[in-house]
Amino acid sequence: MNPERLLQLIHGDQTIAAKTGTPASAGRTESPKPLLSTGAPYHLCTLTVQASQISDAGSLRNLISDRAAAYPDLEGWICRESEVYAFTDAAGIADACSDPTGPIRFGELALNDQTSIHILPGEGVGWHCLTVTEGEGSDYLAEEVVHLGQRHGGFAKNLAYLRYWQPVSERGYLITATRFTGFRARKHREGASRKMETTPVA
Repeated sequence: MNPERLLQLIHGDQTIAAKTGTPASAGRTESPKPLLSTGAPYHLCTLTVQASQISDAGSLRNLISDRAAAYPDLEGWICRESEVYAFTDAAGIADACSDPTGPIRFGELALNDQTSIHILPGEGVGWHCLTVTEGEGSDYLAEEVVHLGQRHGGFAKNLAYLRYWQPVSERGYLITATRFTGFRARKHREGASRKMETTPVA
């Protein structure tokens, strides 16, 4: 089953017809029942992944600073040995790059709606930087997921990702890539949930 057909089963015929221009009844005598509502966070796409190796901390800081200058509305987080920095625009990235207390370990940057950068420790020394860019197509089925973020100082937002499902031979659909897409505001219920908003997490 290709990604387009899977999306058709998830959303129903009318949604896939709107996305692809294919008549809902083409090739079938009856419509399948949607697995999820048409508001489900799925879409079809292609992916381009560029990998680079960075050997020294100065070059990594320059990479982050250059991306911040080019994408002032970027969001992301950077983990150093002694601190985790989260930011929702380029102005907040300065502290993460200038902290002298320890090297950068991990990080994720959402440059815009299509492109994200993942920073991972290299083997032994340096870092791996993966630039993942989403484009139009039907090679992958993308699913949005949101993870609960831990309160850190005055910053308390959830982390949004896209998971990319791809048909892999006879094994069916597997998640073959993920991409950080930014932060999401927390939604609180009345009572206990609202209390959590003002209670720091140790």
